Amino acid sequence: MAETHCKIAIAQMNSTHVVEENLQQLRLMIVAHAESFDMLFLPENFAHMPRNEHERTQFAETLGEGKIQSFLSDIAQQQNCWIVAGSVPILVDHQQSDKIFQACLVYDNQGRLQKRYDKVHLFDVTLPNGESYQESRYIEFGDSSQNPTVETPWGLLGLSICYDVRFPEFYRAMPDEIFMLSVPAAFTYDSGQAHWQILLKARAVENQVFIAAAAQTGQHSNGRKTWGHSTVIDPWGKTIVEIAQNEKIVSSMIDLAYIRQIREQFPCLHHKRTQIH
Repeated sequence: MAETHCKIAIAQMNSTHVVEENLQQLRLMIVAHAESFDMLFLPENFAHMPRNEHERTQFAETLGEGKIQSFLSDIAQQQNCWIVAGSVPILVDHQQSDKIFQACLVYDNQGRLQKRYDKVHLFDVTLPNGESYQESRYIEFGDSSQNPTVETPWGLLGLSICYDVRFPEFYRAMPDEIFMLSVPAAFTYDSGQAHWQILLKARAVENQVFIAAAAQTGQHSNGRKTWGHSTVIDPWGKTIVEIAQNEKIVSSMIDLAYIRQIREQFPCLHHKRTQIH
């Protein structure tokens, strides 16, 4: 039987291109937080913010091996918590490729890998300020038919990564039973300032779920500036907690009964007419 409450924590980081530095910083943040939690959400690129495309493959790991995955497994066991690891660079194993997968890895409180989700929507965009990003040059598209959910003691958790948040149909295709969506990100400063909260609240309201959005913040060694503002949002679109632009971990207690209440009072999920195109 699923639990009725879940204490979650979101981590906001200013990751560098040095894996060891990032993992040590995350460990210090967890120790400094000094509170227990059931589930910890990490941002996209938490372990490695590459300075160039070559570094992405240089630090990518084979699934089940490597210092990043060992760290995650160890921390999950030590803290007795589930970890939703925003994105980990994973080597492509099914073909000869110089690209990587941007993979969200979920570990249970015994340190066992329970789920892998590969980022489906890749950020190939030139922003109005001239910044240009072409993720598909070095990241392999995740299989659009993969199941982006994982069963936890608190219910079904929906997984996504950053740019996925701009595609509402991606979340609509998930089972109605999900209780929370994870949206780890490294949103650019300008687009985050304009759209971050709007998009997250829309996904929370239309799917009637909690949102856990752990993000990167500040200026990085690759010159990129990220928006921060990691947040937890409830199914009515209310911001429960938010981190401005500093590096820290914050916790929030999630009442799963609130989802049932919202869905009973406002049963829009039952009103979907999927035949309409």
